[in-house]
Amino acid sequence: MTSLELKTRVKSKIDSIREDSLLNEILDLIEFEDGNQLVATFSQSQIDEIEISRKQIESGNFISHSDLKEKFVKWQSK
Repeated sequence: MTSLELKTRVKSKIDSIREDSLLNEILDLIEFEDGNQLVATFSQSQIDEIEISRKQIESGNFISHSDLKEKFVKWQSK
């Protein structure tokens, strides 16, 4: 398939997209490929999950990477 054919197919697919979030993701990808600064965008549910994770860390409810590696080695040897 030629570049022109690919561009035509991509444009056609983009024209059929109705979800703003998907269009934003596509734009982010294109801008990343152009070398422009990429800014991550998150949905409200993702933001909520990040906040839950932050609170878990603040309360000490986490495991360090080194402890996890140690547990994994023990689990793997079973």
